[in-house]
Amino acid sequence: MAPVLPFIILLLSLVSAGCGRNESPVTSTIQPNAMRDLVVNTSANKPQGDRKQPGSRLTERTGLDITNRSENFTYSQISLTLYFKDKKGQMVDSTLQRFAVRLKPGQTKQVDFGRSTSRHSGSQFTAARVTTADND
Repeated sequence: MAPVLPFIILLLSLVSAGCGRNESPVTSTIQPNAMRDLVVNTSANKPQGDRKQPGSRLTERTGLDITNRSENFTYSQISLTLYFKDKKGQMVDSTLQRFAVRLKPGQTKQVDFGRSTSRHSGSQFTAARVTTADND
């Protein structure tokens, strides 16, 4: 029993030292990770408008919604890899694009990547993946 006592005392002192701060010992080790925290909503790239509404125009949006799911970190200068497929569904192109946007925890913003992003004519945007982002 005596050899276990110093171990218990050490463990209790470490736990109490970590709890003395304003953050718990578990969450203090969380590091910024843009690939984990930032979510890209590609459904925002669908045509906008109502075909059934008289006089309504159907326009294609060339943008995305990016959401910061982090509770602790703000991100800026977000780089996304954009993927494009042809009419047969074959991947024909990907490109890296950097967006000068600042996302606070819980915030969502729209970004526009323009029509001429792909080098292949007739290709269609299909997906995006977070590559990097600066942590502010």
